[in-house]
Amino acid sequence: MEKKKFTRIVKLVSILSACVVFALTLVAVVQFFQISAANKKKSNIKNQLTYIAQEKYDIETAISEQKRASNAERYAREKLGYINDGDIIYEVEKSA
Repeated sequence: MEKKKFTRIVKLVSILSACVVFALTLVAVVQFFQISAANKKKSNIKNQLTYIAQEKYDIETAISEQKRASNAERYAREKLGYINDGDIIYEVEKSA
């Protein structure tokens, strides 16, 4: 009787151990796939961030160049008398 009880306990413990090992293996595989997906998402986000940073730099550079060009044009118009095609020139007559 004692031997049968012990045998049943050993079988039960063996089955439970196998179930636990199977469950842990299943969890590990699921975690592996989740980590892989997260790494892929992280890579995509990094690529987007790099692209956006480059776009920001390009826009800031373009704005900076445009500011410099418009400042130079304004200076040329005001100080040097530069005119564009189509500008109307007014001359003030001096009274004698």
